[in-house]
Amino acid sequence: MATEAPRWWGRFGISRAAGRREETPAPADPSNVAQMRRALDALHPGGPLEPLPRAPWLERLLPEWEVLRARPHIAAFHVHPVDVHAARTVAEARHIVEVDEFEAGTPEVARQFGRTNELLLAALLHDIGKGHGVDHPEAGAVMAERFAARAGLPAEEAVRLVAAVRHHLLLPGVATRRDIADTEVIRETAEAVGDASTLRLLYLLAVADARASGPNVWNQWKAQLMRSLYVRVLATFDATAADAAVPRVESVVEALVGRHPAEVVRAHLAGLASDYLLSTTPAAIGDQIDLIERAQGRTAATLEPLGAIDRLTIVTPDRPGLLQDVAGTLAGHNASVLGGVAYTRADGTAIEVWHIGDALGVGLDDRRRQRILDTLPRAVDGDYDIGERLAEVARSYPQPPRRTDIATSIHVDNAASRDYSVLEISTPDRRGLLYAVTRTLHEVGMDIHLAKVDTIGPEVVDAFYIRRQNGRRVEEPDEIERLERRIAEVLAALP
Repeated sequence: MATEAPRWWGRFGISRAAGRREETPAPADPSNVAQMRRALDALHPGGPLEPLPRAPWLERLLPEWEVLRARPHIAAFHVHPVDVHAARTVAEARHIVEVDEFEAGTPEVARQFGRTNELLLAALLHDIGKGHGVDHPEAGAVMAERFAARAGLPAEEAVRLVAAVRHHLLLPGVATRRDIADTEVIRETAEAVGDASTLRLLYLLAVADARASGPNVWNQWKAQLMRSLYVRVLATFDATAADAAVPRVESVVEALVGRHPAEVVRAHLAGLASDYLLSTTPAAIGDQIDLIERAQGRTAATLEPLGAIDRLTIVTPDRPGLLQDVAGTLAGHNASVLGGVAYTRADGTAIEVWHIGDALGVGLDDRRRQRILDTLPRAVDGDYDIGERLAEVARSYPQPPRRTDIATSIHVDNAASRDYSVLEISTPDRRGLLYAVTRTLHEVGMDIHLAKVDTIGPEVVDAFYIRRQNGRRVEEPDEIERLERRIAEVLAALP
């Protein structure tokens, strides 16, 4: 395992205090371990998901568990108490060994890892540190180490289990809030993970944890980002995986034979940052080329229903303030942005892909989808008064009171990228929030290179790679303070 944490780890609530040790507990009776294994084997998505029973074997093997019983999560996106969430995570871990609806490669990762019992233990213990201080991954790692000693786990398995608990937030945080095309980000993530086997365990645990957390926490967009990060980090450990880690232009050309001429596909990909190729499937690339050809230099969009959410794809000539117009249009139709990314091609064509849901909780119907598609070109062309529409929506659809149990955090990070400042915002979700933030960034003269938007239940966690229009990052302490204060004022003014 690496001895130093990546420079930006603290943003994901992860620390490196691995040197802390406590007295090694005496090993438990092997029958206790066997009973725990049987209890985990009984957990599966189709069965009753109840807390682990109060039993002598659990008290001897894992006395720390009692703190978690019926304990509510601090994070508002969790819909179950900590102990029930752990049971659901175990069940989801067993499920993805067989199938993952959003990422077909997940069962193959499980096959390569090959230690289902180890995965189930990690799923059970990943939040064991909650209720023992703010840094629950580190507190949990210490407890997991004690558990491994009591259970008599082999040394290699014990090291992986402790690493899984300590780092279980790492891959989701990097995938949704960092530029996974940045080789430095990949290198530092690999150093933190340590080896390919631990990476596979962390990937599987992250998927199971997200699926168990609540509605829409795991979706196609996050699955694609996580998979892309996984294969890139894997390549640093496994030379045979290097080709899979960086999708090749020619493989996309081959996949689109019969849809688009090879030279069109190559030119399209050559004009986009490498993050686009990492985060977009060949089929989606083909669809986006279709959309660009249909737009003929203007604006075109599609909405694709994906169960409880929709995927919105927009192509249009890029210009300052574009992102705010799209965000405002969606808010004006009571559509909430659950996640997404925006890219700009070298010829100035913007490609935005957003996963959206219904802010009213009833689901988008075909009429509202069509209204969104009809309105977007007008908004981009300046023929739609977004401010007036948002005021009308606010009068017609009053929002519930703002969540007071979710803290707002605003931070400019200059350690996460060499070329850009990363503005990170976490705050309660509200109608028009993304519009307000992107409008403010435009007003203060910021260019948005990459936007990663993530709505987890009632909380928004967004990351914007920004710099000034003269190409300079936001680095001086006084200008960082001014930007953070301006964003805070804008968020405070939202209902």
